[in-house]
Amino acid sequence: MGLRLSSIDFLVTKSTSRPQRFSSSCLSWLWLVDPSSPQEHSRYDREVKIPLYAESGVEEVWLVEVNQQSLSVYRQIKDNRYQSIQSLVPNQSLSLVAFPEAEINLAQIFNC
Repeated sequence: MGLRLSSIDFLVTKSTSRPQRFSSSCLSWLWLVDPSSPQEHSRYDREVKIPLYAESGVEEVWLVEVNQQSLSVYRQIKDNRYQSIQSLVPNQSLSLVAFPEAEINLAQIFNC
């Protein structure tokens, strides 16, 4: 069973095609940003979608929690699970694994 990609806000991929569901073709996906607003969506994202992204080989996932103004960064897949999970708040910065020279200040994301 695949997961529809309709809630994803931003996706960086090595290929030019975009499948409508997760499959083995996701292995070339570098970075995915998934917004999460209500708390019940956040739980679904963490328990269902994030593990699916890891199993599909998405190298880096950002789960943006709009109401809490926080960002969870999932990286380093091993045994189909993310080994590195980092939680950040608006006064912090980070860069993408795929583009380490591009630093992003979270205050810009949350417009603080």
